[in-house]
Amino acid sequence: MQLAPVRTEERIAGFRADLVGSLKGHELIIEVKVTHGCPANKIRAYRDLNMSVLEIDLAPFRYATADDLREAVLKRATRYWLCLSGGRDVPRQPAPTKPGGIDQQRKLSGFARPKNISQREWAEMSTLEKVTAVDPDGRLTIKSRGYRS
Repeated sequence: MQLAPVRTEERIAGFRADLVGSLKGHELIIEVKVTHGCPANKIRAYRDLNMSVLEIDLAPFRYATADDLREAVLKRATRYWLCLSGGRDVPRQPAPTKPGGIDQQRKLSGFARPKNISQREWAEMSTLEKVTAVDPDGRLTIKSRGYRS
């Protein structure tokens, strides 16, 4: 599964969202943190619109090569839910971790693959897709960096 189509720098509620994509008919805003996090008033505006917002922390990768940056965005960078649609509670923020810490795939290994997903498909899924598949409503404790409740 992929976010599609992904739009950049879209204006929403008077703010500019870094990325906006659609997954299974639901819009997701992705904010990229490099020098500072998403301000509280921007988060409130998104919450008021019932939007889900994920922040990807790329500050540790500021001087990375293009390949390393791609790897960070897709797999290694810490992610935080800033707000979730449907009035769901935002999972607590994880303890800070160093870049290149424990592999997220290994952290997810303690969670059973849903029966409706094949072994091959599970192996090809990104961490975010696995978290969504295992815990679509955000009710379980996901022990993956950035996804704990």
